[in-house]
Amino acid sequence: MRRLRSKTAYGAAALILALALAFCACAPGQEASRPETGPMHGPELFPDEFSQGIVRNSLTIITRRATIEGCRVSYPYVCNSNMELLNISIHSAVTEFAADCETEGAAVSCTVEFNRYGLLSVFAVCELSDGRVINSDTLNFDCDTGRRVCLSDCFGSSDTDCFGKLTKLLAKSIEDSGYTVIGGEPVIDDSTLFLFAYDGLFLVFREYELFSYDAGAPRIKIRLASIAENIAADGLLNRLK
Repeated sequence: MRRLRSKTAYGAAALILALALAFCACAPGQEASRPETGPMHGPELFPDEFSQGIVRNSLTIITRRATIEGCRVSYPYVCNSNMELLNISIHSAVTEFAADCETEGAAVSCTVEFNRYGLLSVFAVCELSDGRVINSDTLNFDCDTGRRVCLSDCFGSSDTDCFGKLTKLLAKSIEDSGYTVIGGEPVIDDSTLFLFAYDGLFLVFREYELFSYDAGAPRIKIRLASIAENIAADGLLNRLK
């Protein structure tokens, strides 16, 4: 009987320790040490045997903090199991963004704009101590593979006219809004910044990138219904239908 009680007590202690470690791993605001890895690019870094598994519901996300390239950084960390590749990809993208800021003492913050159907959209901003924004970027990820994705990934490889359709929709939106274009005729391609949101796709522009000062850094909303015919079966956007 004593041996049985001893085993039961040991098992309970082990369970409590495991739960404590799991809680610490995803404690909000935890200081995060920088992984021993550089920027990661290319499909060879995400072999098929490391498949994340299909993600359809929202992921559990917390904020972690670190100092990267002299910048104080707050970045999203996914607590869901088997999301190691996604977390590496997020950290790599944020590290690269912080390094591009090249400003000692600046602060990088990230906001999650969309988190569902295996797609994660993050907006990253680098600010000086006085609040001035010196850089911004959009980070979009395929949670099923961990890869960072561009617009053509989202619409599918079989689509050939989506960029043209988006360019026309952007031109109409500019006309309706009355914005003054200072950077020539806008053209949408894979270098265009974008974010998903629960009510559509947003094309994102930095200050002075395309519009005059009074426009600030606008986001141009594109309703998914207006580009439904361009959503290919093999594209990530097919998950949103």
